[in-house]
Amino acid sequence: MPQDEKKVSVKREKDRARGRGTKNKRRNWNKAQSKFKGKCDELSGAIFDIGVPNQTDLFSNTLKKICTYIGRSCKDPHDIRIATEPLEDVKIPYLKKRVNNETDPGEKVRIEETIKGMFSKDLDTFVKRESTYRQNKATLYSLIWGQCTEAMRAKLEAVDGFEDASTESDRIALLRLIQQATYEFESQRNPYLAVYTAIKQSHNLFQRHSTPCDTYLENMQNQLHVVEHCGGRVGNHSALLELALKEMGIIDASQATPAQTLLTSQNQETSMER
Repeated sequence: MPQDEKKVSVKREKDRARGRGTKNKRRNWNKAQSKFKGKCDELSGAIFDIGVPNQTDLFSNTLKKICTYIGRSCKDPHDIRIATEPLEDVKIPYLKKRVNNETDPGEKVRIEETIKGMFSKDLDTFVKRESTYRQNKATLYSLIWGQCTEAMRAKLEAVDGFEDASTESDRIALLRLIQQATYEFESQRNPYLAVYTAIKQSHNLFQRHSTPCDTYLENMQNQLHVVEHCGGRVGNHSALLELALKEMGIIDASQATPAQTLLTSQNQETSMER
């Protein structure tokens, strides 16, 4: 074999080997990413991820599973559970002192002593409830963070507000940042394409034979929330608006007031969520 052809052959073999190495590295990285199931064994597979096709449904389903899990595992889970899914903090009401309406002097003194004793017990219960709630919040923060993939963690650590949420172990703030990252991932890349894709996905969503009605409803509501978050609207079509206005007794749509048009549009969007 001529010397020049031999050099070319060797170079090709090196290029092929280099290509195989790159592909293997990429394949191994993807395999490692797909293996991530979360830090909590009981929530295996319930994770917060970004850059995947079903990330909005994944967020909703993972949040629901976490709420179920903390209902089983946390101490006195009532407050922490009802505060998690709606992403709103719980304000534990302060005690109200009982009123003594007794008119008899002797009986009034006796009831007053009873009220003081009851208030002392109520105060102990209140302090214990607040302390348990704070402990559960810190535990839940660590749980949520442990269910985030490396891609999601990198995204969160780069956004404003994460440092405060991390310092205070604020799991509501963390969940809101996760939700924001989940919904905004595509819209930041191409806003026009994001609105189009979100609306298209909402139109293409259908209920499979094995999908329960409540799950399908939740998936549809999640997709409509994505459309709204991207700046789009679903159901606001002129033909449907005219039909709805006619049902209200307004034959000519141009004669409708802005308030009537807005109300009709909102009714259309509400009917899409049902």
